[in-house]
Amino acid sequence: MTRYEPMGLLGTGGQGRVYLVRDPDLDKKWAMKLVKKSQEGTIPPALQLIKGLSHPLLPRLVELVDRGSYWGVIFDFIEGESLDRSLERGVHWPEKT
Repeated sequence: MTRYEPMGLLGTGGQGRVYLVRDPDLDKKWAMKLVKKSQEGTIPPALQLIKGLSHPLLPRLVELVDRGSYWGVIFDFIEGESLDRSLERGVHWPEKT
């Protein structure tokens, strides 16, 4: 069992669902994306790539949690409105932004 407590659904997409979760030991919020495992149960190539990325403008991949037929991919949770929600509201950002 995982130590992360679910707090709600943040979004869905072609790759899976993303949840807001809380680590009660650290009293910290994280984003957890559920990614279906391959038939072999290995980590998908896209996650292998993300594991190697490090940039101040990207959320960190913190941990991979085995959730049975899914990987729970724990990322930094960044507060704020997503770009797609801003666009749905009719907000248009300057290219520089």
